[in-house]
Amino acid sequence: MISEHRDKAWFAEKLASASRARPRLELRDFFASLKYAAVHEVLSAGLVDSDETRAHAERIITMIEAAKAIPAINEANLGAVAATADGRLDNASRLHSQTHLLTAMFRIAEDMGYEW
Repeated sequence: MISEHRDKAWFAEKLASASRARPRLELRDFFASLKYAAVHEVLSAGLVDSDETRAHAERIITMIEAAKAIPAINEANLGAVAATADGRLDNASRLHSQTHLLTAMFRIAEDMGYEW
């Protein structure tokens, strides 16, 4: 800046053009923008893949990332395991569905630019 005789305004302009604002994502704003089509798209993308092994690995990685940010995902997974062990398969299925929904919401928030 000094050797090229640049001023603060020049520096501010360069800094602004080289960076992006961190999204301000309040919970109410997120839910107001959340559409079923987006949830469906994320859930479908995780369920349909020509390489099922790769799709499964990606689902697991996404769920692990999501569970670090949203403790309810771990709780639902543990509840599903316990329900399965007790023979309550309907409960286990519901808990798995809730886990997938929370994970999809996590992925959508990340796609919107939210940083955990």
